[in-house]
Amino acid sequence: MEHYWAVTKQYPGFPAGTDTINPAYIEGGIHPAFVANECRLWITVHFYPNETVAQVTKEIEAQVLAAAKADPWLKDQLPTFQWGGDSMLVDKGEVFPALQIDVQSPAVQLLSQAHEQQLGHKPDISMSTTVTDGGWFEATIFQQSYMDQVN
Repeated sequence: MEHYWAVTKQYPGFPAGTDTINPAYIEGGIHPAFVANECRLWITVHFYPNETVAQVTKEIEAQVLAAAKADPWLKDQLPTFQWGGDSMLVDKGEVFPALQIDVQSPAVQLLSQAHEQQLGHKPDISMSTTVTDGGWFEATIFQQSYMDQVN
């Protein structure tokens, strides 16, 4: 799916293939000596600011279910999905909001002016390909948008 996304998706300021799916944590079974009776997989998904959580999770679920339905055993034991959570520390799940930088916003303009006054040159305003807390600046808007999508 990452390869497909690298070819079919793009966003200004990001190189192709920036959107990734990382199998971050696997948990299953009751003891190493027994065949596991269940398996849980937590993933970290990086996606572009112009995408929504609902869109991305729908794509991932469709891909996983298509693969499971092609498997002789899994087709009768289809995986279930749970997205998000309270915190990475509490339940290993959290949705970090994306941040689209509006260079015309008063806050960005003020910060740019302060940077230039202090350092003597204009800041380089660009996109970050890593997870940051920047999206939380728009958290109120994101939370309402996310709740509208899942309800």
